[in-house]
Amino acid sequence: MRKFIKRLLIFILVAVLVYIAWFSFVIIEKGTIGTLRDTRSNKIVRLLFQRYNFVWQGSLPWIFSVQKIPSSRNAIIEVKVPIPPLESLTDNQYHGKISVNLLYRIMPDKFFDISKLEDDGKALDSVVSRYVDGYVQREIYDYLVPLYRLNEIRKNNDIILKNAHDKLKEKFESIGLSIIKFDFIGSLTFPDMKTYYSGLTHINELRKIAKINEKELKLLRNKLKRDKILNEQQYNKLLEISKIIKENPDMLKYLYIEKMADNVRVIISSDSSGYPLDLGKKEEKKQETTTTGEIDNLR
Repeated sequence: MRKFIKRLLIFILVAVLVYIAWFSFVIIEKGTIGTLRDTRSNKIVRLLFQRYNFVWQGSLPWIFSVQKIPSSRNAIIEVKVPIPPLESLTDNQYHGKISVNLLYRIMPDKFFDISKLEDDGKALDSVVSRYVDGYVQREIYDYLVPLYRLNEIRKNNDIILKNAHDKLKEKFESIGLSIIKFDFIGSLTFPDMKTYYSGLTHINELRKIAKINEKELKLLRNKLKRDKILNEQQYNKLLEISKIIKENPDMLKYLYIEKMADNVRVIISSDSSGYPLDLGKKEEKKQETTTTGEIDNLR
């Protein structure tokens, strides 16, 4: 019985060791990087870059997963270069364009922003593209102001490329990346001098239109402001009149007369009978007398 238990324990121990060896020992081939990802949050918690790696979390495959990605990445980046002062124009003919072929490698022992690899490196490619775009534009900028020097841009193509490469190399190394290849694809596409001057004319026309629109807008605002003041004054006047009429209802009769023709004469009574002055009272007395006499005659 003891031998059986001993053999069982040895078997279990061997099985555990085999299980751990199978899931926890990770071999990283050359040109690849291992990532240890927490499947619950989909976050990368560790990079694996040694040839042989012991990862105890690997024995919990329902919680952690080990994936391998290439350490080198390639990106084709279209750099759009605004030409001062034509940068406000949206037409592409007034902008320069440079196509860059970039091949770079992740140095896992110096690369710390591992979150950029969680979406298969798309976030890292986006960051790299912004750096390339910015540094290339800076190298071109000196040829754009104060004068647009198209011929010098074409003549110094290699100098622009080298300067941008050297500065990018320094920046990349500071964030754990290294440049393997950095080239301009094809020729640099920039507007010719005729297109450039055409853009300047277009800009001046747009500025004139903007000034006219600004002036008209200012006049319209002033008019609206005056109308608002007049409307407020009219409102206050009507409000005051309404208060007076409410306190003196007979004022409505005067307002009615004011709207009548000039050849119409009207006398306003002060009572509610509707007759001018006391004529209404006299008429009522006459009717009462006649009625009374008729009754007497019948008797």
